[in-house]
Amino acid sequence: MHLKHGFGRAAAVAVLLVGTAPLALFAETPADTLGVADAIDDIVSIDPGEACEFSGVDLNNNTYDSLIELDAAKPGELVPGLAESWAVSDDGKTYTFKIKSGITFSSACSLVCPCPLAGRAGGTSFGTGSAGRVMDATRLCTR
Repeated sequence: MHLKHGFGRAAAVAVLLVGTAPLALFAETPADTLGVADAIDDIVSIDPGEACEFSGVDLNNNTYDSLIELDAAKPGELVPGLAESWAVSDDGKTYTFKIKSGITFSSACSLVCPCPLAGRAGGTSFGTGSAGRVMDATRLCTR
């Protein structure tokens, strides 16, 4: 008797859920809203110094500005990003970037580079993941 009562209750709940599910299928997106869906199950890390998978790099590309960027019009060509210009040493081991003036973070702090960027917070040096990301805003920020 108890089994029948529990089954009846479960069946009633299932019917209610199935009956309301189609309503969600007809929901409309407002005209001024962009809906974006993406599979992000490949993300290993969202740390720009470590991200190397598609979704992590995509997230970082949409979150951070880089010193240099790939030219969309000329595949494989590099163009300035936050860097106004750059030079590579003869041995190819040292990159020197001249940062554009007037760059600010979303917090209105100015980007200043008083010393060489040998690494960043967390102990990961530039170049181990998505190279060229400006991350440590507290060390590079002046008001």
